[in-house]
Amino acid sequence: LKINITDPKQRLVPIFNGNLNFIASDQEDYWYLNIKLPHWKSSAFYPVLIYSWDINSISKQIEEIHEDISDIDELFFVMNKNLETNNKTMEKELKVPFQTFPYYEGMNRLGTDLYWLGLYWRNNKYDLSFLKAFCGFCLDNSIGKICITPWKSFVVKGIKKSSRPELERFLGKRGINVRHSQLEMNWHVPIDDGEALELKKYLVRSFDQNDISTYGLTFGISNEVGKRSHFASVIIEKNSLPTIVKEFEVRPTYNVLHFEHFDPNSQKYITYAQDIDKIELPGLLMELSKMYFDQLGQVDDLEKTTDVEVVETKQQLYQCQDCFTVYDESFGDEDFNIVAGTKFQDISEAYECPVCSAPKSKFKEAMIQMG
Repeated sequence: LKINITDPKQRLVPIFNGNLNFIASDQEDYWYLNIKLPHWKSSAFYPVLIYSWDINSISKQIEEIHEDISDIDELFFVMNKNLETNNKTMEKELKVPFQTFPYYEGMNRLGTDLYWLGLYWRNNKYDLSFLKAFCGFCLDNSIGKICITPWKSFVVKGIKKSSRPELERFLGKRGINVRHSQLEMNWHVPIDDGEALELKKYLVRSFDQNDISTYGLTFGISNEVGKRSHFASVIIEKNSLPTIVKEFEVRPTYNVLHFEHFDPNSQKYITYAQDIDKIELPGLLMELSKMYFDQLGQVDDLEKTTDVEVVETKQQLYQCQDCFTVYDESFGDEDFNIVAGTKFQDISEAYECPVCSAPKSKFKEAMIQMG
């Protein structure tokens, strides 16, 4: 089974793209579990919150029994019978905030003295000699984390300010572009599919010639009608040819679908057009892009409505100024053997940020709004 463990406030990683989707709740160490087993027609939420340390045993148990489970009620009954877990009552349903898709490419500041770099290739191909040399650059400059994204790209965090000139020279000598047009980005295209890649290029050229904005939208091209696991606002499906005409040269037709509110996390597809010719696709997608911007503010208003009153409080913490990691005395820091309840002032001056290794002096008082 495919397992996702995600924060609902981000947009780089699909939230509901797995069979078992563990989604962070606002209660420390507890997770919503959204389940869609391979033979289920729709997904369902597990009726309780899952404790962090139970994720492994629960996932393993579901994998062992899932083929014989028909719905969420049966699954919950069997799991309670077979496992002892530290579940917690679900006080409110998960509300996934709507956010526009970020522009994640290029060199960007991360704190005071650090940067992050996003790299993307429009043709979906990677030069292995470049990747090997780039990994060598990261090792030489003490950069230990390269994050692969679902968008056939990667993000590198923790680039020191002193390393930036050398990195820009490294990229420039190899002709690596780090500022593509937004029209070309945020596409899901089947791997090693030349026809799908040509369709993407055709649609991007049409957007460019008509000066259309697609900022915040994502697009997916699929050759499997009905397999809608893409993390994209709009899906272009290529229809399969009827068996009776497979021996003849026939122009393919396409379906165009989009998620409700153009938000992939809504999990609700809406069919916009069916069995249309390739030449009609640009016009339909331009109509959809305008529809997206027309309803953009209305989605924000819908998110403000909730059945549960949320009480906001402010808490005084200490925050690293380089990477914004927070030290909370109510939890301490297990990595440095600092027990819960230890005040920041009482920590040794040798203390370092557990994420970016910044010294204790980099931490400043911060009032964090909780709720």
